[in-house]
Amino acid sequence: MPASFVRYVPSLTRELRWAVPLAALGLMSLALLRPAPVIPPTAFAHSATIIDSMGDAVQVPMPPQGVASVYLPEYLPQTHATALLLRAGSAEERKKFLAGRWAWLFPELADEHYWSDEYPYPVNMESLIAVRPGDLHFGFTWFQGVRYGAAELRQLGVTALATFLPEKFQPPDPPQLRSPKIAESEYHMFAWVRTMNAALGQPEFGERVIAEYLDQVRELHEELRPETIPEAQRPRVLGMNAPIDDWSNVSVTSDDNERLATRGTGRKLRTSGRYQEAERVLAMNPDIIMSNPRDLYRDVRWRGLQAVRERRVYAGHADFSRFIHDIDNLALAARWQAEIFHPDRLEPTVRARMRAYYRKRYGIEIGDERIDALLSVDLNKDSQGYARFQAAPHP
Repeated sequence: MPASFVRYVPSLTRELRWAVPLAALGLMSLALLRPAPVIPPTAFAHSATIIDSMGDAVQVPMPPQGVASVYLPEYLPQTHATALLLRAGSAEERKKFLAGRWAWLFPELADEHYWSDEYPYPVNMESLIAVRPGDLHFGFTWFQGVRYGAAELRQLGVTALATFLPEKFQPPDPPQLRSPKIAESEYHMFAWVRTMNAALGQPEFGERVIAEYLDQVRELHEELRPETIPEAQRPRVLGMNAPIDDWSNVSVTSDDNERLATRGTGRKLRTSGRYQEAERVLAMNPDIIMSNPRDLYRDVRWRGLQAVRERRVYAGHADFSRFIHDIDNLALAARWQAEIFHPDRLEPTVRARMRAYYRKRYGIEIGDERIDALLSVDLNKDSQGYARFQAAPHP
C-alpha cells in the first residue's frame, strides 16, 4: 500500500466525522415529512354516527361507555349526565366544586373517585390515549404547548368530537328572522349542547334545554322591549375588575348591549378588556359599574365616579353570573342585569324565576339562603335598588 495513501486515511477520517451528524440531521428532517400515524377507528358492537360541531361524522358507541375529559361548567348543566363521567378534575379542584352550587345540584360528584391529580382537565396526552376506545372526549386538548383538535385526536385512536363551530360559520337561520337576534356566542353554546347530548344518546334532552333557554330570552325581550328605549335612557355600563385587588390599574369591559338596552363607555378610548389607570376610568364616568361594590365604595380614588356617588355598583356571584357557556344561568343572569339596568320596566321576579327554574330542571327546591348567595345579596345590600332582590320578610 502506498505510503501516501496511508498518510491520507487519518485526514479522511477527520473530514468524515463532521458528515455523520449532518447526515443524522438530514434523516431527522426527512422523518418530519413522514405523515403522522393514523390509528383506525375502533369498531363498536353498537354505534351511531354523530355529526360534531365541525361537521365531521364520528362513530361513537351506543350506549357510550364514559366521558374521559370535559369542562364541568359546560358539561353538567347541558347534559346532567354525571353517571358517565370518568373524572371530574384534580383533587385541588374538588375543593372549589364542594364550595359552589354544583355540590348541591350534583351531590353524587362529591365522591373522591371522580377527582384525581393523575387525570386533570385539560387532560394530558398520555392519559388520554390510555383511555378505553369507547370513552368520549369533547373538545380539544394541549400537549407540550401544541393544541390537538378533535380531528387530530381521532387520528390517535381517541373517540373525540368537536364542540365549537368553525371560526367562520353560517347561522342556520337568517338573523333578521330571529327576535331577539341570536348572538354568535349563543350559536356556539347551542353547538356544545347538541353535540354532547347527541353523543350521549339523549338528543331530545339537548333540544329541550335550548328551547327552555330561548323561551326565557324571548320572554325578557317581550317585557323589556329594548327597541322602544331611546338612546338617552340607556345606561352607560362599565365592567371593571382589579388584578390581585390592585385598584390602581384595572381591567375594563364596556360595549353596547342591544338586548339589555345599555351603552358602552369606552368605545372612543378603545379600552374594552385592557388594563387602565384610574384616571382614564374616571374620565369614562359610567352610570353603572359591574364590580365589587365594597371595594369601590371605600376606595377614595373612585368617589368622583357618578356610579359610586349614586351607589350603582353591583357584583354577581361567580356561580351565577358566569357568562361562558353555562346555559343554566345565562338567561337568569340576563334577567338579573335587566332589572338592575331598567328597574322601572320590569317587575322584581328574579327570585321566583330562580325557584321555578331549579325546580323544573333539577327537581329541587332552593331556599332563601342559596338564592341570597347566588344573587350576592349581602355584598350588594348597600347598592341602589337592590332591595328588590332580597327575600320578603317572613310574617
